[in-house]
Amino acid sequence: MKKTFWVRCLSVFLLLAFLLCLTPTQIVLAQTTSAYDQDMQLGYAATAQRNYPSALSYFKQALQERPGDRYASTAVNNVQSYIQNRRQASLAFVSNIGEPGRRESSASRGLSCADKGEPPTPLTPANEPSLTTVAHPTLFIYVPQNSAQVLEFTLQDSTSNQELYKATIKPSKQAGVVSVSLSTNSNAPSLENGKEYTWSFSVVCDTQNRDQDLKAAGSIERIQTDPNLMIQLQKAQSRERAALYATSGIWLDTLTSIAEIQRSHPNDPAVKMDWEDLLKSVGLEKVTQAPLL
Repeated sequence: MKKTFWVRCLSVFLLLAFLLCLTPTQIVLAQTTSAYDQDMQLGYAATAQRNYPSALSYFKQALQERPGDRYASTAVNNVQSYIQNRRQASLAFVSNIGEPGRRESSASRGLSCADKGEPPTPLTPANEPSLTTVAHPTLFIYVPQNSAQVLEFTLQDSTSNQELYKATIKPSKQAGVVSVSLSTNSNAPSLENGKEYTWSFSVVCDTQNRDQDLKAAGSIERIQTDPNLMIQLQKAQSRERAALYATSGIWLDTLTSIAEIQRSHPNDPAVKMDWEDLLKSVGLEKVTQAPLL
C-alpha cells in the first residue's frame, strides 16, 4: 500500500516538473493528438510574433506530416515569400489568390468636383479579388479633396450583376481614406463563402448629371480559411492578428485590423509604420500619409 502511494506521488511530481518546463502554448498543444495541428498552430503563433524563420520551420514540419496538404503548402509558400521579398518591412501583404490586374478608377467626362480631377483610389492590392473571412467586411477608399454632393457605394453579385446593397455617405470635403463597413447597416447582405462580389464607389459631383461622377471599383470574396489559423486568430492581439492576416493573403481583414489600431492609437509609431509599410507593399505609396476619415 505504501509503495503504491509513493509511486503515485512520484508520478504527480514528474508530471508537474514536465509541465513547468513547457510554455503555455505548448501545454495547450500537448493536449491535442495531431502532430500536424501542433505544428500548424505553432507556426501561426510564430507568425503572429513576426518570427518568420521559426514559422517556416513549423509549417515545413506540418507539411512533412501531411504531404500535399493545401493549408501547410500555402503557409510555407507565403512565409517563404515574406522572408525573400519583405524582409525590411514592418508589415507587408502576401498575395496568394487572385488574378494580376489593376485598381479600377475612372475620372469624370466633364468638369470635376475633385482636386485636379483625381478619381478615388481603392485601398486594395492590384490582384483581385480582395479576400475576407467575415460576412460583413469593411472596405477602404482614398478620396481626394472634393466638393462632392454625396458619396455612393454599391455592392453587386458578380454572377448575376444584381445590385445587393446601396449606401450614401456624407462627404468630408477633405482628402483622406473613407471606410465603408457593411456591418453598420442592417440592409447589407451577409457575404457567402466562396462567392465573388463586385463593388463600386462614386464621388457624385452632380446628382443631376452622373456623367461627372469619379469612380472606383473592385471585387471581394469571403473565404473559409485554415481552422488552425482561426484558432490562433482568436488568441492573438490586434497587431498579431494583422500579421496573421497579411501573411495569409487576407487583405480586407489585414487592413481593417491595422485601421482599427490606427484610430485608437494614432500616435503609436509602430502602428504608423505597420500602416505605411502595408500600403507600400501593394503599391499604395501615395496614400500612406492620408488621414483615416
